[in-house]
Amino acid sequence: MKGRRIAQVRASGFESSVAVQTMTNGDQHLPRQRDFADSKDDLDGMSAWKNFGGLTVSAAHQKFCEIPECYQEDFMFMGGVAFLFYFPVIDRYIRESAVDDDSDGVEAIWILAHAINTQFQVPDHSVIESLRSQVQDLVTYVLGHLPQYDKFPHEQERIGAAWRELQARVAS
Repeated sequence: MKGRRIAQVRASGFESSVAVQTMTNGDQHLPRQRDFADSKDDLDGMSAWKNFGGLTVSAAHQKFCEIPECYQEDFMFMGGVAFLFYFPVIDRYIRESAVDDDSDGVEAIWILAHAINTQFQVPDHSVIESLRSQVQDLVTYVLGHLPQYDKFPHEQERIGAAWRELQARVAS
């Protein structure tokens, strides 16, 4: 028999409360395919499932960091339960990433603001409502550290605009 409980997902010091299915012995289960996509016709959700399904938060973070530009949009289209579970991947990536001498900017920072924003625009976004304060904290962090993400002021402004749009969304 399965029951519901709130589990703490920890990824390098970041935590997120996540509603997960548990077995009677308390073993935590990862998000299921239906937590990523309502049907097999949801190609974007199925792509997110293909890329992250079955991965722990730690393994998902490692995979995401290898090629963020390939996986960034998965967070936009995965279902709310999966997004709630994997939000620590985004949080950790953003806080730990910084532009270096070999690049002009950090991949994915701009699009991740749009991915989070999209999750809060879904008609029934109640599943991720518990993330609102964590998202607000992340927005504050990003807006206070724009030079961390890009060398060029015009790109910093573009990134900042996306995060300010998200800030307005989660404040309402």
